[in-house]
Amino acid sequence: MRSRTIFFVALVLMAFVIVNTSAEVEVEPSAGCPDKPTEPCWWNNWQIRDEICRERGYTIRWSFSHWFGRCYCCKA
Repeated sequence: MRSRTIFFVALVLMAFVIVNTSAEVEVEPSAGCPDKPTEPCWWNNWQIRDEICRERGYTIRWSFSHWFGRCYCCKA
């Protein structure tokens, strides 16, 4: 049982690293975006922030280099 748990945890961590790496490669700030993320995008308010950015003519660019992700609020 213990070896299965260790294997499962290692598998989840490995998947997280792979997703993190591929997401970071895909997400590059476009023209008009700041060099660094503007603020944390917590799981409980990312939809609200996305709506606010869209209302102002901005789009969200995600970066998974930090826990919970960070967002770029960029001009569309």
